[in-house]
Amino acid sequence: MKKLLIIAVLVAASAAVPAYAISEAYRQQLQHEHKTMVSDATASAHVNKITPVHVNKLGVDFKRGADGIAYINGKAAANDENSAEAQTYSAGLISVIVYKNGKINAMKEGKYLGRLK
Repeated sequence: MKKLLIIAVLVAASAAVPAYAISEAYRQQLQHEHKTMVSDATASAHVNKITPVHVNKLGVDFKRGADGIAYINGKAAANDENSAEAQTYSAGLISVIVYKNGKINAMKEGKYLGRLK
């Protein structure tokens, strides 16, 4: 019983004291020089804007909202690839490639169906 009480006291004491890997002075220096991960993360978040798309052509109904969630023929589509030029979505045997320049191509079972937009 005493061992359990000692372990509980040690756990409570260690949880009350924050553990930092760097000193507060060094942390302030990094923040002053804008070298923190928080500032890097917020800067890159504004770069990627997704425009909503809805096309229905060649038997493929593709919808993508501003949040990036896409549907192909009413089924949820997986975002397979993101590159500087395009994003690729797939649901079942159909894949849709959305290019940054606005063009949209469709493939079925690895074969090119045609341009949706």
